[in-house]
Amino acid sequence: MNAAYHLKDVVFAYNREPALRVESLVIGPGELVALYGPNGSGKTTLLHMLAFVLTPQAGEILFFREQVDKSNLLAMRRRIGLLPQNPYLFHSSVIANVTWALRIRGVDRSTRRKRALQALEWVGLPGFEHRHARGLSGGETQRVALARALALEPDILLLDEPASHMDRSSIRLVEEIVMQWNRALGKTVVFSSHARIQEHALTPHRTLCLLYGRIVGQGSENIFPGRISDSGMSFETEHIAFRLSRPVTSGDYLTVEPSRIMISIDIPMPSDMVNAWRGRIVAMSEAGEGIRLDVEAGERFSVLLTREAYDRDRAFLGQTVWLRVPDDAIEVLS
Repeated sequence: MNAAYHLKDVVFAYNREPALRVESLVIGPGELVALYGPNGSGKTTLLHMLAFVLTPQAGEILFFREQVDKSNLLAMRRRIGLLPQNPYLFHSSVIANVTWALRIRGVDRSTRRKRALQALEWVGLPGFEHRHARGLSGGETQRVALARALALEPDILLLDEPASHMDRSSIRLVEEIVMQWNRALGKTVVFSSHARIQEHALTPHRTLCLLYGRIVGQGSENIFPGRISDSGMSFETEHIAFRLSRPVTSGDYLTVEPSRIMISIDIPMPSDMVNAWRGRIVAMSEAGEGIRLDVEAGERFSVLLTREAYDRDRAFLGQTVWLRVPDDAIEVLS
């Protein structure tokens, strides 16, 4: 497969303390990938690694099957657009900021202006080209920085916490841009979020969960902080307790595989069944070839149903359901 990225045994450390360890990660061309995890989990480090801003101390990165090294690093960087979590804008006009990277790449003035104006229109800021960048709001600053990345027409778009400092209307606009860039143009997009992915309108092809610098799940959005109790036989979150099938000595997070969660529409779960809760469907969306339900049952669960199961059960928004998590769908992480 002609993967956009292939990371093998990658390690990056700050002051000798490993911040990221990735044994293997493949991101295909045209994929929309979400990175989810709490602050400090390694999301920004991984994005900067994918942008070739950081170089791993160990392992290798293949970019479209070509190994990245000092000889081609600059050329690789120029194929990537990065939106940092806290972007920096120069003390100049908006259009000067948007055209800056194009100028240092030798793009002629007429083309620079044309691409910058188009990018500003994409992000909903037409007519802002002569505004001074330092007079913008936080959300406008984020959108100008995104316009700067889009004006480069990159092969890869990386966004670090794109919803930061934005109001709801700006967030929805950016999400529409990302979907258009990915679905219509076939570009690879990777974005990070410490919020639950369910809180976004985006529907990624895959969700990578990060904890302590490691990818702990691919496709799982159900990751709950908590603590071990009852001599290691229970894991308590803020709102509910999971019964474990065997004792666990330590763990700060629990994950649940969405496709393994069982839903009952008409028949209540037996009262003595463990890890079963009554809940309500609060959101629904398409997820690849299946349907994703967000169920509020003490904690907010992401449940993946096949279309066959969805058509059979006829679930609808606001419906009361009974949810059960099988023992082997639970993993405690320490």
